[in-house]
Amino acid sequence: MRHSFILTFLAFFLGAFAGPAQAADPQIKVVNMIPATVSGETNQDSEPNLAVNPRDPKNIAGSAFTRGTGVCRRELAPIFVSTDEGATWAMNCIVPSDASGMTSDITVRFAGESDNLYAGILRRPGFLRLNILRTNNFTGASVMTVLEDRNSVDQPYVQATTVGGMDQVFVGDNDFNAPGGRTATVDESLDAGVPAPVFTSVRIEARATSGQDGPPIRPATHPDGTIYAAFYGWRAFNGAVATTDLVVVRDDNGGAGPTPFTHLTDTGDGLVGQRVVQNRSVPWANFSQANFCQERFVGSNISIATDPNNSDIVYVAWADRLGDNDYTLHIRRSDDRGATWSDDLRTVTNATNPALAINKHGFVGFLYQQCVSEGDSPRNARWVTHIELTEDSFTTVKDLVLADVPADAPQPQFIPYIGDYLHLMTVGADFYGIFSANNTPNMANFPNGVVYQRNADFSTQTLLDNNKEKVDPSIDPFFFKVTPPEKKIVVYKYAAKLICGVQDDPENTQLARGFYATAINIHNPNAETVKFRKSLSLTFPPSRQRPGKVIRIADDKLKEDQALEVDCVDIRERLFPNGFPKPYIKGFVTITSSHSLDVTAVYSTRALDQEVCCERTRGDHGKDCCGHDGRDPCGDKDREPCCRERKPNCPTCCFTIAGGHSSVDVEQIAERVMEREPPADEDEPDLPDLVPVAPFLPPPPNNPSHLPQNFCMLPDDGFVPADDIRVIVRNQGSGAAAPSITLVQFINPVSGPVATVTQDTGPLDVNGGETSLDFAIPNECYSAGGSGCNFDITVNAGEPPIEESNEGTNTASSFCPGVAP
Repeated sequence: MRHSFILTFLAFFLGAFAGPAQAADPQIKVVNMIPATVSGETNQDSEPNLAVNPRDPKNIAGSAFTRGTGVCRRELAPIFVSTDEGATWAMNCIVPSDASGMTSDITVRFAGESDNLYAGILRRPGFLRLNILRTNNFTGASVMTVLEDRNSVDQPYVQATTVGGMDQVFVGDNDFNAPGGRTATVDESLDAGVPAPVFTSVRIEARATSGQDGPPIRPATHPDGTIYAAFYGWRAFNGAVATTDLVVVRDDNGGAGPTPFTHLTDTGDGLVGQRVVQNRSVPWANFSQANFCQERFVGSNISIATDPNNSDIVYVAWADRLGDNDYTLHIRRSDDRGATWSDDLRTVTNATNPALAINKHGFVGFLYQQCVSEGDSPRNARWVTHIELTEDSFTTVKDLVLADVPADAPQPQFIPYIGDYLHLMTVGADFYGIFSANNTPNMANFPNGVVYQRNADFSTQTLLDNNKEKVDPSIDPFFFKVTPPEKKIVVYKYAAKLICGVQDDPENTQLARGFYATAINIHNPNAETVKFRKSLSLTFPPSRQRPGKVIRIADDKLKEDQALEVDCVDIRERLFPNGFPKPYIKGFVTITSSHSLDVTAVYSTRALDQEVCCERTRGDHGKDCCGHDGRDPCGDKDREPCCRERKPNCPTCCFTIAGGHSSVDVEQIAERVMEREPPADEDEPDLPDLVPVAPFLPPPPNNPSHLPQNFCMLPDDGFVPADDIRVIVRNQGSGAAAPSITLVQFINPVSGPVATVTQDTGPLDVNGGETSLDFAIPNECYSAGGSGCNFDITVNAGEPPIEESNEGTNTASSFCPGVAP
């Protein structure tokens, strides 16, 4: 996971360990997407969505409630396409429709590597008719292929990725075909690129509902196989207000297995899905609201995003009503995979259409549209579209206004007026998004600038058809790209001296004879979870002014006020399972963190007992060699030389002088604050990215009711405890992986680590190359109390490690249930 020793930190801290940004202005581009060829159109192009090809960001697709009349042939609807990263746009009529030439709801997404574009639409004609579509050429003329077609499904919201060379597609939707009114659903295909993929409807609601869940079901994917989804769990509905929980579910295995999205259970009732908030009021008024800038209330506003560097970190945004007439957006964060959540980090009153995304540097983007009006009158009301950027969980925010446009014109042609959603996403460091707004060509409405393709006269603030005929204002989709400023990487580094072991050679002049132990304590004083890296830099062995090895101990994280200790036992078991290379080792434990930590070292020493031998009986020389009363017969000679000069035929007696002396010293370790320039994207080579992945292991035939734990392989009889674990090492990077090492440490929950095992791994091909490794579980790993066997997996654990693109995906931890055999 390293470019070089320096680039290790650069790549690593750009992600999970990134420090504060430098003060600078982002680069912003806003483009009206209506092509010049249809400058005369006055459609209400609302509820937009966007797809940027992560493999080639020049290729972008957009969608909205856009009619194909005059553009498309009969029964086709258009999408917007760009091949120059959003600078210019055209319409491509490839979406199946009816004579209206448009769809109802539509969302679009590119897969990760295949260039396939997927869409989830409500097709016309039909009643809430879901179509899941695909094309392998989004600029071509061929109509998108229908992969799934059924009725009574609302608001499909598609996400897609590529894993192991296979397109994986997750469509969140509100499926009224679901039994018991538990309508929140994710339709998934784990190999959607094949000619006839199979989609499975996964029901993600575990609780009783009012008859249905809320319309928005929003999935979010992570490269390590973690999939989140968020939805409103409606508990009561009176026709005007839904009483709802905000629920987050999670799958840790890429949606595979017989029961996907069941890995997160509530800390309260124990059911699947953590309730972020409960019993919130969400208004329902399916008609234009004069006091909400002509938009409706239908409780359709949720967004969820996970940190690309760390799937443990996830943000969620939603809307509810706190008072009598408001509509308030909220944002919260979880650092433990959705198990617990912060209080509100950000609230915005009288706003809609929240969208969240996180870039590779850890910047969080928050896109929303706020209704700003004078009292209850729509007169002078305005829709203000913001994107906020933060890198410290909204403690500080860079607020960018993309559009500030009239909301009292034009009059709604239908609802939703500007849409029930928009979209924000990232590729690398860049944020890409789309929103719909009034298209009056007035530069004052676009504080950060705008480019129009359609004919417009900004001097007279007039839209034009053929540059002569005036065109009335309407609602258009607007594309934007925001590039945050490059930030220097700020890291906090600590180097604590370490001595471990026993020095028992009286001739050794490097270290006094004695027993030495070091314990380094690390405490997180920050009000957030902090990640850090621990490494051992040896100074002995070797010696004679030669530098020793630098060995990574582990990457760890601590929540607020948590602490841990690194001691000699931990270092020996993790790094030297067969014992130290010498009776003692010396060096430094280095700790590198994105935040300031409290680091204290405790040094313990004890003098060794000394065995002394001297004469104690009368020899044939007729004199006492050693008096029985303890007197020294050596006169003015020291005891040790006297005993070494024992005369012939004088027997010896050996006795022990207790060491006696011991000491404990405590030292606060100095903190160094360091800044580094991030590596330029264009200079980054194609590199591998190794991750440990749990295979789906079906229940054994002899025990079909058993659901195996991650990685655990049951014996032939089908019953616990497992004999082995199976680890799939996958290369999800853009470069081939050279041979590496995979390490597994087995840990008895009661007695601690019992074994560390390594296997050679690779080489692995790019973009999904993988290998399967089996590790035998030591019997002593299982505790007698039945708490199972814990294990930690580290890929690319060799020294030195191979170069990789992402430091944050090396490890996995799990356990196998069972008792000691």
